[in-house]
Amino acid sequence: RLPPDPEGKYPTLLGHALNTRTPFLTNSPREHPASTGTPAGNIPLDQFMAVPIVSDADYKPLGLIALANPEKGSYDADDLEIVCGLAYYLALSLSRKFLEDTVRRSEEHCKGILDGTPVPILLVRKGDVLGMVNRAFEALFGYSKEEVVDRLRWRDLVDPEDLPKLQEYRRKRLSDGAGNGVPITYEARLLRKDGSAFDCQANIVYQEGGDIIAALVDLTGIKRVQRELEESKKELERYSKCLEGLVEEKTRELLEKERVAAVGEVAMMVGHDLRNPLQSVTNLAFMLRETASEAKAMAQKLFLDFGRSQNEKIEQKPGEI
Repeated sequence: RLPPDPEGKYPTLLGHALNTRTPFLTNSPREHPASTGTPAGNIPLDQFMAVPIVSDADYKPLGLIALANPEKGSYDADDLEIVCGLAYYLALSLSRKFLEDTVRRSEEHCKGILDGTPVPILLVRKGDVLGMVNRAFEALFGYSKEEVVDRLRWRDLVDPEDLPKLQEYRRKRLSDGAGNGVPITYEARLLRKDGSAFDCQANIVYQEGGDIIAALVDLTGIKRVQRELEESKKELERYSKCLEGLVEEKTRELLEKERVAAVGEVAMMVGHDLRNPLQSVTNLAFMLRETASEAKAMAQKLFLDFGRSQNEKIEQKPGEI
C-alpha cells in the first residue's frame, strides 16, 4: 500500500511512475528529480526501475512493479519492455479480479434485496429451467432453492388447465425476441410442492437472450375477499328485495290506516252533525214524557177528586139515585 498525499500525489521515487502513469528506469537513482533519498533501513539503490500497473478502463493505478540493483549491473530498454509486458498482463488479471469481485458483490447485494423482498420472484432461463428464486418463492411454493434452481422447469409449477395458455405466451416471446403482443401481466393457476393449486398474478419482465423474470402475487386472499363480496352483494340484494316487500306491505297498511282514519273522521263529523238534532229530540221527548206524566197524574187526581165528589153526593141523597 502506497497512500497518496492530500493532493492525490504519490511520494518518493516509487510514486513517480504512479503519478505519471509512465514506466521509467534510471541507473543513477540518487540523481533523479523525484528522488528524496533512501528511506531509513532500506538497502542502497544503485539502479532502479518502476512500471505502473494501470487499468485500461479508467487508467487508474492498480499496482506497481519496482526493481532495483540487477545482477548484471544496469537496466536497459529491453528490461523495461519485458517488465512492461508483465505489467500489462498483471493489469488484465487484476482488472478481471476487481470486476469479478464487483460482480460478486453486486450479485450478493441483489440476492439480498431479492431475498428480502416479500414478493415471490423467479428467473426462467431460455431453456425453460428455473435459474433463480427468492425466499418468498420458497415460502409460497414449499420448495427450497436447492430443489428448484437448475432442476425444475417453469411448466412444473403450472396447473395443467392453464399450461397451454402460458406455453403460447412463452412461444410468442421467444419467437419475436421481445414478447410484443403478449400480456406482461396475467392470471394463472399454479401448483405448490404438495400439489395444491392457487390463483396467482404473474408480472413478467423479458430480458434479452430469452431469460424471463416473473414477480408473482398470490391471489388466494384477494379471491376469497371477492367471493365474500359477491356473497355479501347477493345477500344485500335479497335483503333489498325483502325490504322492498316490507315497505310495500307497510305502505298498504299505512294507506289502510289512513283510509280507516278518514272514515272515522267522517263518521265523527256525521255523528257530531246528527248528535245535535237528536239531542234536541231527546230533550223534547224527555219533556213530553215529563209533561205526559204530570198530565197523567193530574188526570188521575181529577178523576179521583171527581169520583170522590160523586160518592159524597150519593151518600147525602141516597133516594135520588
